[in-house]
Amino acid sequence: MKKQPVYLLSCVLLIIIPISAFTSSDRDPEEAVIHDTCKKTHMYGHCVQAIHSYELFDFTSHSTPLKLANIIIYVTGAQQALDTLQRINDLISSSGGESRYYIDALKACREEYERIYDVDYFTAWVKMANGDYGASENAMWSARGRANSCERGFDRVGKYPITDMNNKLWMLGLVAVDVIHSLL
Repeated sequence: MKKQPVYLLSCVLLIIIPISAFTSSDRDPEEAVIHDTCKKTHMYGHCVQAIHSYELFDFTSHSTPLKLANIIIYVTGAQQALDTLQRINDLISSSGGESRYYIDALKACREEYERIYDVDYFTAWVKMANGDYGASENAMWSARGRANSCERGFDRVGKYPITDMNNKLWMLGLVAVDVIHSLL
């Protein structure tokens, strides 16, 4: 009976040690940059996840925080904005029988997300490419504010059909702001 705790501890260590060795940023210099950069953010896990969600991640060099910020802003975040726009358009198309307030809130969100994609993310990316990190950071704050505005638009309706997407964009915006801020 006394051997069970030792056996259990041995099993746990056999599982933890290989996992930690596999995920160690010491093995891959690019992973080290990712983890070092994301540690500077308020949302480390979301930062790493956002970077790794980039579908061409394995084929791209991520050797600098600037490249990581570009992935978070213009690839991952912009794709999230497009996905949200698609969902909003689908909801508008299938909104027969919904209240006028619900449809108006969806249309207002569509306008916000068009601005997020066409203005905020594009501005953030261009300003970052030109070395104006402060303006890039401001554009990301604007995108986050627009996502919040979209969500608040449903308060009158009491129905929140895209909360998950608004929250994801809001978190991506915060991660992007933190990464950009680390470049200042």
